[in-house]
Amino acid sequence: MATTSGVREPGWWTSAALAILALLATGLRLYGWQEPVERDLAIHAVIGHEFLQGRELYSDLWDHKPPGTFLMHAAFNALFGYGPHYLLVMNILLNVGAMLGIHALAWALTGRQVCGLVAALLWVLVSDDIHLQANQPNSEAMAAPLLLFGAYCWYQVSERRLPSQWAILAGGLFFAASLLKQHYVLMPAGMAAAFLIHAACLDRAALRAELRTALTIAGVGLVGWLATLLVFRMQGTLDDLIDALVTYNRGYGGDILRTLKGAHWYWQRFFPSQFAAGLLPYVVTGALAVAAMLWLRRWKLLLLFLFWVLSTELMVALPGKFFPHYFQLWMPVMVIGVALLLDCLLAWPPGGRRLAMAVVIACLCLTTYRLAVQFAQPAWNWAGIKYPTESFGEARLLGEDLATILPPDSPVFFFGHDQQVLFYGRLRPVNGKLYARWFADNPLMSTRLLADTTERFMGGGFDVVIVNAPLMTLNATHINDALNRDFVAVPDCFAHNEVWVRRGSALQPALADGLPGRSAASLQARGLPLDCGRQAPALVMAGTPQ
Repeated sequence: MATTSGVREPGWWTSAALAILALLATGLRLYGWQEPVERDLAIHAVIGHEFLQGRELYSDLWDHKPPGTFLMHAAFNALFGYGPHYLLVMNILLNVGAMLGIHALAWALTGRQVCGLVAALLWVLVSDDIHLQANQPNSEAMAAPLLLFGAYCWYQVSERRLPSQWAILAGGLFFAASLLKQHYVLMPAGMAAAFLIHAACLDRAALRAELRTALTIAGVGLVGWLATLLVFRMQGTLDDLIDALVTYNRGYGGDILRTLKGAHWYWQRFFPSQFAAGLLPYVVTGALAVAAMLWLRRWKLLLLFLFWVLSTELMVALPGKFFPHYFQLWMPVMVIGVALLLDCLLAWPPGGRRLAMAVVIACLCLTTYRLAVQFAQPAWNWAGIKYPTESFGEARLLGEDLATILPPDSPVFFFGHDQQVLFYGRLRPVNGKLYARWFADNPLMSTRLLADTTERFMGGGFDVVIVNAPLMTLNATHINDALNRDFVAVPDCFAHNEVWVRRGSALQPALADGLPGRSAASLQARGLPLDCGRQAPALVMAGTPQ
């Protein structure tokens, strides 16, 4: 049942508090702007930019995610221009939007403005935890405001505070989230189960209305996906879309039942570790919220919270492979759990208020301490903390170096892992398969993806090749042979990246003396590894015998 019969309109002080929190969220994001962008972000940014240039998704520009992520990058790119600045704007707007969604949903669930503001404050802090990889606008960050406002609309319709037509908006928001990653549909599925079970068991008079709302939301999503498939069918790329979202992901994630059976692994492996330590206080508050709602018999809120937890568990587990940024899906439900606990404690006698204040202060102190430790490090170093074995910073510096030599939008061929070279260099890849891992990690499609990339290489149209993955290890034999035959390695000091220039091209004289001298100094200043002693740096990586 609802905790109140109605919800008051926010006063001026609520609006002022939200404005202050928005400024705090913006400041935290501005501080981290110097961090090199993560790999997925670089891939999505490059694909979004190339899409604006008229290239097709999946048949050319390829990734195994639905199109929503690339379309959002394309939209921000079109509005703000291509480069790190548009990612900053996206990051701020998504984070503030999610904060407002957290406030709205917590306020609706509890009927208390203070619960909404506490949840919003905790969101601003938790969502900057670098160990959760939550401070950059990846797919989880994009989905958060959509899922939160969708849940808000649905709950308000269920409580009859909003007319039933708002279910259409909720369905549209959930559909948009599913265009980012298809398994995000599990959250509205969990909400439907919670509302229908509650109505069937405790509020039979509302069952028909709840069923109608759930069917409306599901219908909007179904129509949206049918329209999406129709668009790809009309442009002749439906088979490519299905290959990416179905065929490849079957090989990527493996058997779903086996995945779910082993889903406990990531709890055992990561929750005790640094990645999820920031969520541990909220696991405790969530458990206390469940106990408190049981004690007070707030069955509807209890069911909603429990099914949200269950759907989050499934959303994290279903992809079949785990990456720490998946834990961002836990942040909204955990923060809402604090709001629900706070509401329950405030309903108790005066001692409950003191206990509520203690819980909030404890969460604030623990989260703020983690942020203080994080912000003691320069933002440039954060990527190395998140991904200790990766070379994102090196790829960024190489891209910035190439941008001083090559004109913007220069065509290059890219083979590797770190697409930040393309993003910071404002370079256009002639090949649309941008991640070398795709050529080796999937028995169903890797061979086809590599064959397509090899065909693009042999087709020419470029004079510069960037390599930061082992060609021979990935069976790129034809690319390796042509590279050593037709290209010259450019001298550099980068340990993980190589640049090759076509023999006799107009660019060969400009690159004959290597990349700008600041590369070695920049690498050293950033604490990145140097390798300036190689005679032919790419020969080792490309597989030519020494």
